[in-house]
Amino acid sequence: MGWTWGYAGHYKNGKIDRKAECDDLYTCEYNGAVSRVLKSAMVGAVYYAAVETVRDGNRTVWAAVCLTSTDKGEFGYKDMDETCGPADCKCPPSILKLLTETESEWANNWRKRCWEYAEMKKKEVNFSKFPIGTVISFYTLTDSPNFYKGTKITLEKIRGNRWYGMGYRWSTTVIKSYLKDGELTVERRG
Repeated sequence: MGWTWGYAGHYKNGKIDRKAECDDLYTCEYNGAVSRVLKSAMVGAVYYAAVETVRDGNRTVWAAVCLTSTDKGEFGYKDMDETCGPADCKCPPSILKLLTETESEWANNWRKRCWEYAEMKKKEVNFSKFPIGTVISFYTLTDSPNFYKGTKITLEKIRGNRWYGMGYRWSTTVIKSYLKDGELTVERRG
């Protein structure tokens, strides 16, 4: 299964409107079935949609997933549906809630991974919201080149989104890699 490329027909602020391009793909009539997009969203370059299909009075709402790309005025996409078990599983809950039940094991596994991702995102700490002077601490869950498992790390926010402690400047990416599923304690806010 490859990519499909063609000239774009939808633009927004001078750029190809990937979401509108994909919405058009799934709004159609074919072999007695009528399909329309109920809700769609772009997460990075990946398009997710709840698509309603009515055929012979039977209504189903299923998930569409498209990888998208642009190049010199052309729009490219790789389309699939949830029964393909897409690797991309960042579909917004507002779309997942619209889907009707399915017997497809692949689709149900994909939906489960999407819900798990949404739950993980809810728990994710937004370090940029902490004011300068905030002190946080956590225990490492595994051994690393610099610390043993169970080492207590205490950091203070110094500027921008940088943290200092244990003789190092820490980026939020590094902090998140040490945190994983661990508990974060906010000891003092600026």
